[in-house]
This record gives sequence, C-alpha cells and structure tokens, in this order.
Amino acid sequence: MKILVFLALIGIFSDSAAPQNNNELLKSLQSKYNSIKTLSVNFTKSSGSKKELSGKLYLKKTDKLRIELKNNTIVTDGETFWNYNKKENKVIINNYDASEPSEYSLNNFIEVYPAKSSVSSGEEDGYKTLILEPKTPDLNFNRAKLYINSSDLVEKVIIENNSGKSTISFSDYKIDQDIPDSEFTYSPPKGIKVIDLR
Repeated sequence: MKILVFLALIGIFSDSAAPQNNNELLKSLQSKYNSIKTLSVNFTKSSGSKKELSGKLYLKKTDKLRIELKNNTIVTDGETFWNYNKKENKVIINNYDASEPSEYSLNNFIEVYPAKSSVSSGEEDGYKTLILEPKTPDLNFNRAKLYINSSDLVEKVIIENNSGKSTISFSDYKIDQDIPDSEFTYSPPKGIKVIDLR
C-alpha cells in the first residue's frame, strides 16, 4: 500500500547512534536531525511526472507521528497506530511496532545506509547534496541523492532503483514548536467503522 510505503519513507526520528563517517556534510545533517524534538512539514511524493501523495507530516520524539493526506489520517502515539480512511469511513487500529524494518525511511538514509554506501557530497541548484551509492546488495536502491538547504534540512530526496526514480519533496518546515500529545492519538467519532487488530 502506497501510504504505508510513504510512512516508512518519512520516519526520521530515532534514538540510534549515528554511524561513524568522515563526510562533514553527513555529520552536520545527522547532528541537525538528532537535535530536533518536534517537526511539521508539507510533503509530496512523485514518480516521474506523476504525483502519488501529498500532505502534512507532524513528528515528535520519540515515535509520535501524524500524517494528514487527502483521504487518510495516520496517527501513532508510539504505542497504538490508527489509519483513518475518509472514503471508506473506517479506521484500522493496531499496535505500533518501531522494530519493523522501514526500508526507505529518511532516518535510514541519514543514519544507517551511509555505513553501507559510498558517500559523496557536492552542490546542485543552490543546494548541498549528499549522494549514497550502496556497496552491498542488501539495499534496495541504486543511488540516493539528498538535497540539503542552508538550515541543514532535507528538502528533497531522489531515489533511483531498477524500476525508475522516486522524488520526495519537503517544504515549510517548522522545527521545535509546541505540538500537543493529543495530536498523536485518534478517537473515532460515531458512525465510523472500527477495525481493531490489537
């Protein structure tokens, strides 16, 4: 399901230690994201010229997430996971599992994959760029390029694999603003079908 794939793509908060790497841009990027307590940002995911998803993302350390899409609201408080489908007027509730692999998480591109990749940096279109090219066959991409702005925030990620290119764009970052914990829980209103898988 595209939404769950995107969920993996944008999970960026982690308590794991950053791998050692001598690339100064990577170190700066890791330091920035490790210092963030809360974040909200608009996003778009596209393949080629086709826009697949867009919406707003809210994150709060640790493991609190809210994604607002056109037809879905996805919420977790780090213990419970809610996926509300507006079209189908139903909510699926499940236990949140932080240990499930997130193959395409931004956190992995910043913290995990550099240790398994050749890492280079450069500049393009006014952005600093960080390029990862896997050295091991277990990573499911051929090349990833992160576009980093002057505030050390990722504005775009282009992922290349055997089926083509995907682009995730981020805009209107708001860092370390007060986001109440109530934003990371969901109480289904009356009339909504509830599917509880816990």
